[in-house]
Amino acid sequence: MLIGLAGRRMAPVSPEVFVTHVLTIHVRDGWVVQRAAFEALLERVKLAKRAGLVVRSRPRSRQPYGVYRISGPEAGCAPARETWLMSMSPLRASCDCRDFLRSSLGVCAHVFAVLVDVAKGPEAELRAHRARALTPAIDWDPVRPLHGDEDPFERIRTAAVMATTMEGDPSPEESSLPAPLVLSSERSARIRAMASWSRLHPDEVTPAARAVLDDLEAEVDGLGRRAMHNERAMESLDALHRPLYAYQREGVARILSAGRLLLGDDMGLGKTAQAIGVCHALHHVGEAQRGLLIVPAPLKRQWAREWRAFTDLPVRVVEGDPAARRKIYDEASAGGFLIMNYELLRRDVALMALWAPDIVVIDEAQRIKNPETKTAQAVKALASPYRLALTGTPLENRFDELASIMEWVDDRALAPLWRLRPVHGGLREGGVMALGTLRARLEGRLLRRRRQEILTELPPRTDTVVPVELTGAQWCPHKSIGRSIARLVKDSKRRPLTPAERVMLMSLLTKQRIVANGRAQSDFEAVWPMIEGAAPSEAVLTRLSTPKLREMRRLLRSLVVDQERTVVVFSQWRRMLRLVEWATRDVLRSAGLRSVFFTGKESVRARDRSIVELHDDPLTRVLFATDCAGVGLNLQRAATVCINVELPWNPAILEQRVARLHRLGQRAPIDVVNLVTEESIEARIASVIQDKRAIFEGLFDSDLDAIDFEPQETWWEVVAPEDQRAA
Repeated sequence: MLIGLAGRRMAPVSPEVFVTHVLTIHVRDGWVVQRAAFEALLERVKLAKRAGLVVRSRPRSRQPYGVYRISGPEAGCAPARETWLMSMSPLRASCDCRDFLRSSLGVCAHVFAVLVDVAKGPEAELRAHRARALTPAIDWDPVRPLHGDEDPFERIRTAAVMATTMEGDPSPEESSLPAPLVLSSERSARIRAMASWSRLHPDEVTPAARAVLDDLEAEVDGLGRRAMHNERAMESLDALHRPLYAYQREGVARILSAGRLLLGDDMGLGKTAQAIGVCHALHHVGEAQRGLLIVPAPLKRQWAREWRAFTDLPVRVVEGDPAARRKIYDEASAGGFLIMNYELLRRDVALMALWAPDIVVIDEAQRIKNPETKTAQAVKALASPYRLALTGTPLENRFDELASIMEWVDDRALAPLWRLRPVHGGLREGGVMALGTLRARLEGRLLRRRRQEILTELPPRTDTVVPVELTGAQWCPHKSIGRSIARLVKDSKRRPLTPAERVMLMSLLTKQRIVANGRAQSDFEAVWPMIEGAAPSEAVLTRLSTPKLREMRRLLRSLVVDQERTVVVFSQWRRMLRLVEWATRDVLRSAGLRSVFFTGKESVRARDRSIVELHDDPLTRVLFATDCAGVGLNLQRAATVCINVELPWNPAILEQRVARLHRLGQRAPIDVVNLVTEESIEARIASVIQDKRAIFEGLFDSDLDAIDFEPQETWWEVVAPEDQRAA
């Protein structure tokens, strides 16, 4: 089957070479993993052909095994990559490129270019199979074990001669064991000794082994250097204007020790304060003269205020035209900290790389969960020694999104990416597996604390689902749109959808969600001019075929008027919020109360005024908000009820909304009310949210190793929120 899958794509190399290789290195791992490995290998073949890789030099002897140098088609355009071919039966090669070191395939584009060169001429490949294999003194096994935590040093393989010539005078028992190398408690000393030996004998050490030893030696040195500074760095926190809580100091200590970390604390635990504390401490000990904080654009000013509330270290907000921004970078070249939004980073990433920050902090790190986006690529171009990713939602939809974030923090943690789905499952697979392995591999690079563990005084939260009927006027267009969606989904099972078809699918899903909200929203352009100045009488509400409006009247009368509580009403669409405000205006006015808006339509000044009024004006009791208020806002002292007019696709966005109220400083019990239209796409979204939440909690907040649930057979049911926004 694998040979058939390869077809002629590997010519002139026989596909049997790669098929045998994949089945050998994953002999115990099952067909699902073997096929996924072969498909990943085919991607490397495609990459090699697209790049037009050329062999620049070959082994001096006529033997096919030895050292090759590979580069692009233009000589001198990039450094030639050193690649070793050591055997064809079985296939053994080595390269120091990042893909070889992380893919667990034992093959990369450079290795394929070597094999193409070897296969030239009649029976050339057959002669290569018969040649004597090359045995280096030190090699490194590129295939990472599927399960459990593991040390890449454990995959170092050494020939017997190595044991007698390497520094350290190993014992006779160790000298008789060429592979695997016996490890002891003196790991750091052994790494340094082997790295030093490999530099003295580069012709006897494979390029992958050299690269791994160099990385491990740098890691050991970094740990030692940070350990020397950490005590003074932690003492410097006493100089902050605001004291950190004990758990926040613990977080700072973990970040200082690790150097690179994903801080995944629950929302409301003060990730911003911990990040500022880290920057302050590193600057104090001379480890960070320049620092870059990358945050969503609406939060730049808030970050600046928080920064100045904690520390006197200089900080500047990056803004203005290109000339103004360049001036800011020049003035900060001697030292200082910059706060920049993601959009400006994309434009100025080359300048930022030259500016060379010692520490980079990214807030709302889920912004880089898609590795194909320009935002993710820009962030990953910043190779600073200290890296801190902040997000309360490190996993939103799929494991590969978490892996994309971790790729910047530590690209070794969850590699290889192609194995995540076949080994660990997902929504489409009807369950997740081997969560213990993921937790073990994340342990040193991820710190997560839950609010209920830290904030024992946090008040209780009650979640309520309010079912809403689907009227006949909604059912017909909802069903019609569903048939169009089904046709595209059926096509997607036979072939990949074209970009235009994918956009169409996203658009149809959005339309179906809008219809589930109500016909008044789907027909807004025609409806709004007729009702804007009219009273929301029972007859008018019935004609609108939008039952959620009637339900919102009931909820706000009960919660705001009768119970005298303050409410935040969330919807993805401002039009729906306008309809809700219209439908409930008389309810609030009859009690002398009013509402305000916080959406992308209002100016920054208007949004700020709405928040001030919600806090300070006792008559302002309802905030109508889109998801631009889902991050960065602190409403715990203003409101006690969160109403979601419709559920977002992602549980992370839902939790972000709720966390605006249910956070440190909230003293009253919190109610979360979710309106869900029955027998509609919203009911399916509710099911998907439940499964996504189970995966998140299973990985981060439990010791479960596997979770089973109903498989999501159609991939559009788990489409990412950004796809909806794109539509």
